[in-house]
Amino acid sequence: MAEADVRRDYLNLLGRIAGLEASRVIGVGAEALLIEGYLGGLHVVAKYRVPKVYRAEQLDARLRRSRTALEAKLLGHAAAAGVNVPHVIYVDAEEGLLVLTYIEGERMKELLQRGCEDAEKLAGEIGYMVGVLHNEGII
Repeated sequence: MAEADVRRDYLNLLGRIAGLEASRVIGVGAEALLIEGYLGGLHVVAKYRVPKVYRAEQLDARLRRSRTALEAKLLGHAAAAGVNVPHVIYVDAEEGLLVLTYIEGERMKELLQRGCEDAEKLAGEIGYMVGVLHNEGII
C-alpha cells in the first residue's frame, strides 16, 4: 500500500475514533503521526501513535497506551508548573490518540533559520522553561 493511502486510512480512522476533521499531516515520526485539524470547531493537533506490526500485538498495545497516558499526564503537570504547553483536549490511550490545542506561530527551528532578531531572547525563554520542566522532574 502506498504511503499516501496509509496516511489517508489513519486520517479516516481518527475521524471515526474522535470525530476529528483532519486538515493535513504536519509530521511523521518514528512513533506517531501529527495531524492538524478541528474537533468540535476547535483548532487542534492530534498525535496518533501508529501500531507497530513488528512488535507483539499485546506489547505494542501496552506501550502505546502507557506512553499516550504518560504524555497527557506530563503535559498537564507542565501546564500546572507554568510552562507554555498545549492543552490536552482529548485522550484515548487505548487507541494511542492524544488531541491538543493548536498553537499558532513559527517553530523555533524556522525562526533560527531565517535569522530572527529575537533569537537570543527566545532561547533564554526556552532555557527557563526547560529548567522548570527539569525542576518538576518532567525531563
